[in-house]
Amino acid sequence: MVRNRVSFGQLMGQIRSDAKAERGNAWRKILKKLLLSNSFKLILNYRLGHYFHKRGNRLLCEWLKHRQVKRYACQISYKAIIGKNILFPHPIGIVIGDGVTIGDNVKIWQQVTIGSHGKKGEGLQYPVIGDDVRIFTGAVVIGGVHLGQACTVGALSLVNRDVSSGATVIGIPAKPVSSKKQE
Repeated sequence: MVRNRVSFGQLMGQIRSDAKAERGNAWRKILKKLLLSNSFKLILNYRLGHYFHKRGNRLLCEWLKHRQVKRYACQISYKAIIGKNILFPHPIGIVIGDGVTIGDNVKIWQQVTIGSHGKKGEGLQYPVIGDDVRIFTGAVVIGGVHLGQACTVGALSLVNRDVSSGATVIGIPAKPVSSKKQE
């Protein structure tokens, strides 16, 4: 998983890793991603916002948040912890809450919401998403749930219970339909 505090060198390493995550690592491809890839630009916005949030620079955080909402119609909290090589194939309408923790090599499609259940009296609980998870279009992951490594959440599913590693869940509420063998 990911450490909470990020140095400038680590920030640059994460940005390089994010750039390489989208098919290839040649400098020409990285420059093309920086200029044209909305997925890369969205995660770059998050990385910078998270970095400045940890350093208490509220003005830059507010500007980046405004830019994130206006350009991508997404709201990714800078308090969330997001691992390396995350990919947003269609970065529109994605919402990720304050206390969410996301592992490495995760793919999140459009219109996905990941956050607290918002129930009063229980305290806010946020999801923890393992490595290599795929969350498809329109899925909602809420509460203190844990999504195990390499699991898949189907489109338009509501996940409010833990999902085991390698499982595929669909429906409202989400129920397992299959499980991959872990080697």
